[in-house]
Amino acid sequence: MTEIKEISQIIELILQFYHLNAKNFAEKIGTSPTQIYDLRKGKIKKLSPEMLEKILTAYPELSRSFLLTGEGEMFINRPGSPSINTFYQNGDNTQNNGVVNIEQLITTISSQQQTIQSLVEMLKSSNI
Repeated sequence: MTEIKEISQIIELILQFYHLNAKNFAEKIGTSPTQIYDLRKGKIKKLSPEMLEKILTAYPELSRSFLLTGEGEMFINRPGSPSINTFYQNGDNTQNNGVVNIEQLITTISSQQQTIQSLVEMLKSSNI
């Protein structure tokens, strides 16, 4: 993949890949559309640690390194889906966090389904 230096280009690439507009993306990651517009227009030059974590929480398949630098692959290479245990902070605290953890799993699965669908469409359009 070619190197992308500007965060505006990285955000644009993400929006294009997931077929989102700034408002939808902002809702998905839990931030204001204004912040996304500012990133796209170059008013904000780099991701804050908070924004980075929001994006990675909503889209765990994205590469942290790519988001920070624009270098390397956009997606991390995961051999398989995350284990359910990765969503539990404490093994003895599953009663209290069960609903939240199930919601996280559903969000992750939904995001992965979108990624798979987008990749399938890309493959179909490139005749591979």
